[in-house]
Amino acid sequence: MFSLQITRWILGYVRFSVIGGSPERFFSYCARSGIILWNISSRSDSGACVSAGLYRNLRFMARKAGCRLRVRERRGVPFLLRRTRTHRGIVFGTAAFTVILILLSLHVWCIDVTGNTTLDSRAVLSALTENGLYPGARISDVDTKRIEQKLILMFPKIRWMTINTQGCTMQVCIQEKTERPEIEQESGVCNVKAASTGQIVAIRIFPARRR
Repeated sequence: MFSLQITRWILGYVRFSVIGGSPERFFSYCARSGIILWNISSRSDSGACVSAGLYRNLRFMARKAGCRLRVRERRGVPFLLRRTRTHRGIVFGTAAFTVILILLSLHVWCIDVTGNTTLDSRAVLSALTENGLYPGARISDVDTKRIEQKLILMFPKIRWMTINTQGCTMQVCIQEKTERPEIEQESGVCNVKAASTGQIVAIRIFPARRR
């Protein structure tokens, strides 16, 4: 049933009213001629539906039955195309814009590098370009895991990094390594400094012992 409705909509159909005369004779003539009607109404507002291509054939049967036909509505693909014929440029323009938008969404158009403090963003972007990540590259061709491993090897200052895809934007998040503090040599001579100011009240000197 559903497939039949789709077929009728694709081919187009007309819903009409039968006015005056004998609607019963009209429907009988249509049945004898092999014209298929559906949604037949035999009330005061008699009417039915017929395929768009067969509607003209009903006029002869209507004259024989002394009836007049009046179109209520036209539905289906043929009538929809006829309505949009005058706006064909708008339809084609909208379709072309949609196709272009879909094609553009498949590529990288913005790269955002964050988290770097000592590393130059231009150097990072240049390294990304060498490894296949640049504005205009297809998102499906970008191997983010491989690029992350490559850049960690290229820049020793990078502790870890991740590349996230958000639409047409690639977000490159970097965390740099923290420098190790310098450790003073405990075996050498050094100064002893108090944490706060004070006054010396006594000095005691002891002989040093070698260990």
